[in-house]
Amino acid sequence: MNSFRQIVPTLACLALAACEKPIPSAGQAPAAVPVSIEGKLSFNTHVQPILSEYCYHCHGPDSGTREPKSEPLRLDIEEYALQVRDSGQPVIIQGDPAASLLIQLMKSKDPDEIMPPPESHKKMEPEHIALLERWIAEGAEYEDHWAFIPPTRPVAPEVAAAEAVRNP
Repeated sequence: MNSFRQIVPTLACLALAACEKPIPSAGQAPAAVPVSIEGKLSFNTHVQPILSEYCYHCHGPDSGTREPKSEPLRLDIEEYALQVRDSGQPVIIQGDPAASLLIQLMKSKDPDEIMPPPESHKKMEPEHIALLERWIAEGAEYEDHWAFIPPTRPVAPEVAAAEAVRNP
């Protein structure tokens, strides 16, 4: 029993050391995501964590904090994010990140225009902006909340009969 109590902490330390990245604590910005992600970007996996950290306080589900007061913008729901605004176009123009006001404001150097605003004390990493640009270029497709997406069984890999695991 004593040797078991000595082994468990050692195994726990080894398991923690094997982790590639530390687990972010609450309120910490999402880790810089490499733009070299293969395949199409997922709103739920790649985009929403960035919007949640930098944009949802003023442009998310809470109607009490939504900005601007004259024409509140909501980025968490596709219908509202792609809605034509007073300027005559939506904030996100699917397939055209350069024309999308969302990207223009994130890249702005003007402290009165830049998003997120300086008083939020948050600054977007270039990798996050590049990822959002890529998502918009890919068509800016939103996804349902993960809880409403039915689970699917992954396809079993093709394994030759000789390589298959055989248990007695």
